Amino acid sequence: MDERADGYRRGVVLGLTVAEIFLLLLFLILIAALAWSRAKETELAETKDRLTVAEDHLDEWHDVMDQFETPEEIRKLEQRKRHLEREKRLLEREHKMLLDTLEGQDAADAAKRLTKRLRELDEERQKGHNPPCWYREKPDGKGGTREQPCYTFNIAVFDRHFIVQRAGTPPACTAGAAAIPLHTTPYGTPLDNTALRKHLEPVSQAGKNAQVRSYPCVFWVRVWDKLSHSADAKDRWKRAHDDILEGMFGAYTVKDEPWPGP
Repeated sequence: MDERADGYRRGVVLGLTVAEIFLLLLFLILIAALAWSRAKETELAETKDRLTVAEDHLDEWHDVMDQFETPEEIRKLEQRKRHLEREKRLLEREHKMLLDTLEGQDAADAAKRLTKRLRELDEERQKGHNPPCWYREKPDGKGGTREQPCYTFNIAVFDRHFIVQRAGTPPACTAGAAAIPLHTTPYGTPLDNTALRKHLEPVSQAGKNAQVRSYPCVFWVRVWDKLSHSADAKDRWKRAHDDILEGMFGAYTVKDEPWPGP
């Protein structure tokens, strides 16, 4: 009798038999699987919510899509807007602190400087990332206006050169034209990469250095694909359009109009 009791005790761990321990482990595994399943369902629901928010947010920027062709440009614009809004809030706090701590003329001068900077920040925030230097104001469909770029140049990309023409820019768009070296460009003449940069980079920099507007801006150009169907046409287009032209300007690729030059 005692030997049987001893054998039974050897088959027990913490008062549980092997079968009971196995059932307990199986129960714990089922609980863990259920918890994992619920976590995945929660993650899926959150992902759907984020996608819905992202789609709604893109709808808000529908008008901007006319000027910026990729979601990446929209993302950069939103980041720039958030940055400017944070900077504005910081300057507003600094403004209040100065008014609270300074007295007399010093406080007045500081307030004027900060007020001017706040106006500049408001202007930058409203215009967003890389605003056009030359533009017309168009209704945005929401009771306000948006800036539609006016084009400065027509540019054709050929296999080994560019051809540049002045675009028919409306006179109302050409603010600050006196600060731009437009008359030194050899229009209608084949230009290689180096020559194109030499003649058009000063125009680009005039906008980016705020010589045209009171804020940095970009000029926009219309671009025609006049490449042959050679094997390296794709690489030529990437180099000419994506790297060179878009590095200096906002570039719109024309597909529904013939090239107006030779």
